Amino acid sequence: MSFLNLLKNEIMKLFSGYSALIIFFIMLASVIGATFIAKEAVPEYTENWKTILTQDIKDYTESIENVIENPSDETKLLYEKDIKRLQFHLDNDISPYNQNGFTFAKSTIPEFSFLLTIFSIIITVGAVTNEYKWGTIKMILIRPHQRWSILLSKYVTAICFSLLMYIVFYFLCWIIGSLVFGYDSLNYAAYIVNDDLEIIKESLLISSLYYYLLNFLQTVVFVSLVFMIATLTKNASVSVAAGIVLVFTGNLINSFIPSESTWAKFFIFSNDMTYYLESSQGKIEGLTLPFSLSVNLIYLFIFMLISLTVFQKRDIN
Repeated sequence: MSFLNLLKNEIMKLFSGYSALIIFFIMLASVIGATFIAKEAVPEYTENWKTILTQDIKDYTESIENVIENPSDETKLLYEKDIKRLQFHLDNDISPYNQNGFTFAKSTIPEFSFLLTIFSIIITVGAVTNEYKWGTIKMILIRPHQRWSILLSKYVTAICFSLLMYIVFYFLCWIIGSLVFGYDSLNYAAYIVNDDLEIIKESLLISSLYYYLLNFLQTVVFVSLVFMIATLTKNASVSVAAGIVLVFTGNLINSFIPSESTWAKFFIFSNDMTYYLESSQGKIEGLTLPFSLSVNLIYLFIFMLISLTVFQKRDIN
């Protein structure tokens, strides 16, 4: 029960200020802005979708054959899957550009997940460093609670807030998208191509939720890493800056690691969860979703172990 009380106190502190309210307001403004942009593009794609798809198929085919020099098997497969999917839409007279609440929610999250991740980083860092900034850390530690439970309550609060942001963002996209583009039933289908180049019909609701789940899991990885940095440094500026830099340069850092190396599979940025949105194979040959989940869980355990160990032994002056 004491841990639940700590968790309740952390949640109350989080929502007692204006930070959460400002974040949700920015999310609302972002969704409205994205809706207007998508609305402007709808007529062009709706009227000329067959011409656009035909040109895309031609471009992808030329890329495989002429443009890309010695494309890897993974690159060729991605292009072949796109060609297969677009050709399916042409053959069956189904426009892939039909918009509704679900399609808008699904297409929006890849563009805005970085924003939700940055918001999560800011909230996470604040939960740890504000206690030192405001001088309230001593008051917290003299209470009859274990240090590990105090720090863990802050971590759980940060993860829960990140999850809440993704849930709110999904519903904002779905509601506003439905109002602007129209509403279709829950059985509205999404067509995807698996690695065997077979067309699979999926519920658009399930497909869009899967997109949000993988993006949220990737956010959890960054939140856990930044939580450790904030615990070690006690410095908000350094922690937030480090988190933002890693969000934007993670893939760049990963590109310098030889994919042939066995240990490359265990590098944190090689196991980016969002890569599995388009393929069942990871960034490196042999990587799978269960493997990447396992590796990320190990990293999360290491980050928390370091954070708890340092916080448990730290002298508070």
